[in-house]
Amino acid sequence: MPGYGVAVASGPDARGELRQLSREATVAISGPRGTAHGVWGSGFLVAPGWVLTAAHVLFDREGRPRGTGDLGVVIAGGLVAGRAAYCLPHPAGPVPFWEERYGTRPDLALVHLLSDPLPDHPCIWLGDRPEPLFDDTAIFGCQDGPAGAVELMEMKCELTAQQGPLLTLSSGPGVAKGMSGGPLIDMERGELVGVVKSRHSTGTGVLANHFSALRELSPAHLLPGGEDLGPEPYAELMRRHDRWHADRQQPSGPARTTWADVQKRLPIHAGRWTPVDRTKALGLLAALPGPQTPDIVGRTVARALDIPERSWQPRLVGWRDGHGVLYGYPDPYRELLVFLRYLMMAAQEVRCGGERPTAEVEHRLERLERWVLARGEDLAPEHRADLARLGPVAEPFAAVPPAARTSSAGTEGESGPPTVLVEFEPLAYGHRGDLFNWAIRLGYGEGRWRQVAADHEPYGLGFDEAVEQVRGVLGRALEGADAAGGSPARLEVAVPDERLGTAAHLWEDTMGPPGAAVPRAVGSGREVVVRDVGRRGDPDPQWQDRWQRLVKARRLRGLRLPPVGARTTPGEVRAAPYNAVPVLCGAVDQGVGRDSASVALDSGFPVALWRVDGHPDLSCGSRCDGFHSRMSSLLDAPEWRHEHSSVRDLPERLRRLRAAVEDDDDGARYLGSLVLLYDDPGNPLPQLFGPSVHFPLLS
Repeated sequence: MPGYGVAVASGPDARGELRQLSREATVAISGPRGTAHGVWGSGFLVAPGWVLTAAHVLFDREGRPRGTGDLGVVIAGGLVAGRAAYCLPHPAGPVPFWEERYGTRPDLALVHLLSDPLPDHPCIWLGDRPEPLFDDTAIFGCQDGPAGAVELMEMKCELTAQQGPLLTLSSGPGVAKGMSGGPLIDMERGELVGVVKSRHSTGTGVLANHFSALRELSPAHLLPGGEDLGPEPYAELMRRHDRWHADRQQPSGPARTTWADVQKRLPIHAGRWTPVDRTKALGLLAALPGPQTPDIVGRTVARALDIPERSWQPRLVGWRDGHGVLYGYPDPYRELLVFLRYLMMAAQEVRCGGERPTAEVEHRLERLERWVLARGEDLAPEHRADLARLGPVAEPFAAVPPAARTSSAGTEGESGPPTVLVEFEPLAYGHRGDLFNWAIRLGYGEGRWRQVAADHEPYGLGFDEAVEQVRGVLGRALEGADAAGGSPARLEVAVPDERLGTAAHLWEDTMGPPGAAVPRAVGSGREVVVRDVGRRGDPDPQWQDRWQRLVKARRLRGLRLPPVGARTTPGEVRAAPYNAVPVLCGAVDQGVGRDSASVALDSGFPVALWRVDGHPDLSCGSRCDGFHSRMSSLLDAPEWRHEHSSVRDLPERLRRLRAAVEDDDDGARYLGSLVLLYDDPGNPLPQLFGPSVHFPLLS
């Protein structure tokens, strides 16, 4: 079979080399005996052993195969046997094939080559951008030549309109029969953007399917006897394509000009994120497991761009598709930064979003992360630090150096275990308190957090359902953090103000002693505190000032809210002494109790105590008097009065008291109903979308 490739040392200009690469990857499709009886249509090589073409090249308008048995695929003058594997739409689908084919729906098919051994054939570069340019494009294809030979054709055209995946192009007259299924190449970017569908009814135009229509490919489009690409055929095909191109770019690859070699010489690619970078990045992503669900890709894109989540058309299916929507920023520096952020965040999702990675996957993750950090060496120091915070990590629950651990019990600055944070973030488009997303993070102090688990529900979950999901995976996070710190890690649960009564300390400890008749509550073995999820990022001065004064106080005093027989007023609360800790006996999720909690939070109080079973109104009685008396003892007990005593000890004090009481003790009842708000501004909650990079919104 003839050889392939443009010589590295010589050759025409970049556009000439691009035309040559496109021609080499274009094939003719015919019956199994070759083109003696005519060319059916064209196609092009997209991955080792795979040809993409138009569905109507292989099937007639009724959905019947054009021939019997296998196909003939002419590659560089040689005949290779092939077999139809996938068809979009499926010829036996519920809608008549001709209606699907002649509308705006996709008209695509995949042919699998049957040769063994398979010839070392070229592959075209499939663009990852969802939108084509509207200027300079060309179509390539085959037609019948003299004496049964195949004649390769090309034609310049210009994109004039788009309706969904259907592209309309203007061209000169004489679009040859047999060019259906051929590649549509964007000559400015040097990449495939579509598949030729048919001649326009005017006779001087061409219709084509945008390549992104292939994202609809599913197992339902597999043909009888076709080669199976698995449960995600589109993603698997793209992985094979991207890894093939990445391998050809390696120094150990063939000494031939690659698509990236040509693309980097095109004026449009004169930026800091080069075609070689893109080829390397997509090859590294192709070696990783795909996202658990497609919505994770959009969420990762939003985090990388630091924008709210949005819907994307065409939809994003795999990591490659997310990469494709990041182009287009006029500032090359920021474009480079956002690509590197996206790659690190994708690696983070693979490592932390599902099952524990295998050793092989972990090795591939580390390869990607090392490459990203090396590629980011010329970024500004703060952006290099941002990338480093996103990774790499060899193990999400691995031990961390003592210096990186959160200060816990004992004297200030003493090393302690990492913190485990559970966040319940309300969705902006849900009714107040109705829908949430959750995440679990490991914390290492000073606002340093690493996500280790999260839900993947684009429309959110009800609060109870979100809690159930968290409880199903929390044990593993706690176990890993305990092992890393050598003692039980603190559990912090961040909720919105309407959920501040959440009794997280009563959640069952799924990692408790094996064989226990009654599961142990999380709060009996570790510090458990509640935080306000609305307090993210840099603390406001009022919150910071309250905390600093409270830390310096050697004795703490309870501030009863609301006062007996009255409502809480902001003026009274703000005038409270520096060592005051609000104590609420009313229900904090409704009525007067909620109003009091809101006033305390708005006044900057970082620490407070309240009951899970508080009363809903102002009807305080002797039961409340007893509760406040106990809280005074908790806050200012003689055994806690020493020179190193601090509000920082309060979570540990409560843990010890809970561990010491018997189940039938009266103390167990009031301690079991107690919730501790503990919001250290020195260890703020993470921003929703990471460090701000300030990119413009995509149009």
